[in-house]
Amino acid sequence: MIAISWDDSYSVHVESIDAQHKKMMRLINDLNRISDSGQDEGQLELALINLCDYTRKHFEYEESFLEKYHYPFYKSHQEKHAIFLKTIAQTKKDLLNAHGRHKKKKIDTIVFWLKNHIIKEDKQYVCFMLEHGIK
Repeated sequence: MIAISWDDSYSVHVESIDAQHKKMMRLINDLNRISDSGQDEGQLELALINLCDYTRKHFEYEESFLEKYHYPFYKSHQEKHAIFLKTIAQTKKDLLNAHGRHKKKKIDTIVFWLKNHIIKEDKQYVCFMLEHGIK
């Protein structure tokens, strides 16, 4: 089952960041698939670790551009990333202890955050990135 799918409304018009967002969506879908299939907790934990690690790397990558070009809302954006990393760490613990529809709710929390973050936060830097020649 697909929890989240890419469409052009998520594009920030920076190819490398769009590619990373797509990969994050694939990792969330992997997590959802493993959760739905009832595979062992080890597989679920590995999917969560992969998502957490990749999300952290993505945030570092994105923040490097924002900091390098002095994005005026860099600190605020960075703080939102930090909050999500804490949220995803807690969600990881919760997911490993949840069952059935409670697992789905935890995954939905991750999906909701990513969609909202891209559309409401990341979209704010599109013009800024393009003005600095970042594609």
